[in-house]
Amino acid sequence: MARKCIKDTIVFVVVLVIVIITIVIIALSLVKVESQEVGLQYDKTPCYLHPEPKTMGLHVGTPVTSMITFSSVYKDMMFDISCFNEDFVKNRISVTTQYRVRQQNLTHVVLKLGFKDNSVLIKVLQYTGQSVIYQICSQYNTTQFKSDRNGFGQDIKVEMQSRFNRFYTDVIGVQVNNIGRPEQYEEAVNNKENARQNIQVKETERMLKIIQANTSLQTAIIQARITLDRAHVDSEITRMRAQVEAEAIVFQYKTEGELYKLISSTAWLNLTDDYFINYVAIRSMSSLKNPVYVALTGPAKTSYVIP
Repeated sequence: MARKCIKDTIVFVVVLVIVIITIVIIALSLVKVESQEVGLQYDKTPCYLHPEPKTMGLHVGTPVTSMITFSSVYKDMMFDISCFNEDFVKNRISVTTQYRVRQQNLTHVVLKLGFKDNSVLIKVLQYTGQSVIYQICSQYNTTQFKSDRNGFGQDIKVEMQSRFNRFYTDVIGVQVNNIGRPEQYEEAVNNKENARQNIQVKETERMLKIIQANTSLQTAIIQARITLDRAHVDSEITRMRAQVEAEAIVFQYKTEGELYKLISSTAWLNLTDDYFINYVAIRSMSSLKNPVYVALTGPAKTSYVIP
């Protein structure tokens, strides 16, 4: 009876050990792939790499099975480097790109390129991306960085797609976050821009002053012409008035001369020269506005003898 109990105990222990070993082997044989990963199953003992990509979940292998994983979604890769542009000006460039390894080419990535770890591939892509930025940066001058920023990002994207393609990696986007220039250069550029704006302001003020001066000149010329025309008209009016007055005076004196001639030749008036002069003087003084004092002989008699 005792022997039977010992035998049963030994059997139970053996079975328990086998179960435990089986559970341990199964646990060690399971490899996990995360939700945003894809991997290749690698069996170390036969040194065999399974060509079929494994997606998210638990996969059964052997205790010596490992999983070489890569990202199944596009990841961001940041670049923050300093480079010299075509003008030999040092610029601080910040660029972000989105990349992903092609699932159908994972076997080539591991076997042909020899990337046994995803981190090694990331480092190689990082160095390759930096090389691309250095190259494209040297092809742009300072003005183009500011005026053609989209073209700069597009050139980086095209060159990255070409170079990353060697590593069976796709690039879907490149964003140029910032293009920074040295503070001294920025200050010099700002001073130059301020000087250019000041020159434009002065040029505008100069043009305004020229316009104002030309306007004043034209106004003075027009005013001078008006003055000359007015003086010419006034002189013509004065000349014509003087001419009319002269003609009137001549006519007046001519009329009076004829009248005096008639008076002096009229026999029945019986006027002597003295009386005639007195008559003329009296008529002249009667037309004066101010009094005139002259010593003359008496006037002619008012009674006449008619023959």
